[in-house]
Amino acid sequence: MKARQFLNWRVMLILCHRWMGIAFGLLFLMWFVSGVAFVYWGMPNVSPGERMDRQAEIDLSSAAIAPSEAASRHNLRPGRLTVAMQDGRPTYRFGQSAVYADTGELVRRSPVDADAAVEVVRRWVPEHAATIRYGQYLVDSDQWTLQSAQRSQMPVHRIAVGDERDTYYYVAERTGEIVMKTDRASRLKGFASGVLHWVYFTPLRKHGYAWNQFIVWSSFAGALMCLLGLVLGLQRLSPRAKFRRRGKPVHSPYSGLLGWHHYSGLLFGLISFTWVLSGGFSVNPFGMFAGGSGLSAAQRNVISGGPFDVARVELDALKEGAARLAEHFPIKEIDVLQFRGDLYLTATRPPSEREPVPAGGPPERRMISLTHPERGTFTRFDAAVMDEIADEIMVGVPVRDRQWLYSYDHYYRSRDGARPLPVLRVRYEDERGTWLYFDPHTGSVSLLHRQNRVRRWLYNALHELDIPYIYERRPLWDILVIGLSIGGIVLAGTTLWPGFKRIGRHLRRFGRRLSSRARPRAAGIPLEVTARRSQDAKPAGSRS
Repeated sequence: MKARQFLNWRVMLILCHRWMGIAFGLLFLMWFVSGVAFVYWGMPNVSPGERMDRQAEIDLSSAAIAPSEAASRHNLRPGRLTVAMQDGRPTYRFGQSAVYADTGELVRRSPVDADAAVEVVRRWVPEHAATIRYGQYLVDSDQWTLQSAQRSQMPVHRIAVGDERDTYYYVAERTGEIVMKTDRASRLKGFASGVLHWVYFTPLRKHGYAWNQFIVWSSFAGALMCLLGLVLGLQRLSPRAKFRRRGKPVHSPYSGLLGWHHYSGLLFGLISFTWVLSGGFSVNPFGMFAGGSGLSAAQRNVISGGPFDVARVELDALKEGAARLAEHFPIKEIDVLQFRGDLYLTATRPPSEREPVPAGGPPERRMISLTHPERGTFTRFDAAVMDEIADEIMVGVPVRDRQWLYSYDHYYRSRDGARPLPVLRVRYEDERGTWLYFDPHTGSVSLLHRQNRVRRWLYNALHELDIPYIYERRPLWDILVIGLSIGGIVLAGTTLWPGFKRIGRHLRRFGRRLSSRARPRAAGIPLEVTARRSQDAKPAGSRS
């Protein structure tokens, strides 16, 4: 009785794994193939570097209104201030509002119609002005505007450049900003990577909750399928080669594609399990990683020294500071930073002006004090100031340790070296396991709780193979990812044809049942007798 029950359980597991494989085989194959594409390609976008390069250099010679006066004229209470050029004029940007610095007029953002959208693109790429034409008005997202940053800007105008690369720009009707750029190559790469890997098919992705639930449950169901396959694969494996095929001993009872599937499952089933399970963690299922990753208002005030005080930004000091920053590189945008009660101008070297650095690294960023511009520019605040902030930002919380990092750790890291070093890491003894990273180059603080660190291992480590001593070492990491992905492709691909054949057999069997029920009975003879006579009439040796 026990043996029979065990057999029934094993048969049930085999059937579950088989039909889950038929259901998820194509999806798994798509994930593995697109995962390789994602190593080198991504979704189309307008990069911050391209935006900055297209901006005009700041010219404050015509600026006549101080930022505080510009804000008060329009009853604005700014929490931040950025200086840039717009329409060829110096402009103060206070969050979502902007004021011209020469006249104090509010920058009016009236809806952009089709003609105005075409003109925006002509100014962006004047070398193609003759071929630019209007494409389409999109009320809802298409394939390339499904991410939240673009969806929040809908509706948009789709403008064709008419160049050899088949480029399109998307201009937001509400703001007149270019929110997306695609061309033939980026669309192909984006489809092969992001669309397939994230299942970013427009009818599904438009419905955020449905897409999220699909990713979560398909990932968890796929992980269960992998576990079942591992258990069954090990159970069906014969180390002593008790099975026979063509008179020779073999280790697996399966042949052909299913034999390949058996062996590839034993080799790559575990990595398939971790990849698909961690893919579900990427969308924060059931809010399991929601622990809050931002600083409180009181903590931000420790860094800034209090609420932003735009009244202290004097026009003459602003002009002098901008001129001194421009001695180092062209200035396209200036952020006014309030740090420990003092005001500073900060600017970043435009990408087109950066010298190529083989090892990568963060872009050059310079600051200058608005109170003492005569002291010149600098690149980072004193280490002693960062230590003071660390002492004040978590009052009453014991410090486990503090350390200046001159190389990345497992949580503060960047493959291309874009995050600046050194930084001060302070680990606190509170119930949430808080770690703070103090960056003297920007005056900012990054916060990690225990949940953030757990997600780093459950998602980044398992899904991206962001493993210490491997992730930064290329092409070692590339070889590992591509090799494991090829194994996953074999594992998923070998299920497709047997699965299609099995479905075909079941459909044919179902069709025969339907046709037998619809077959007319012989007059006065029961259907069972008719069927028996039909069987008796078959030639000897024929199969049923």
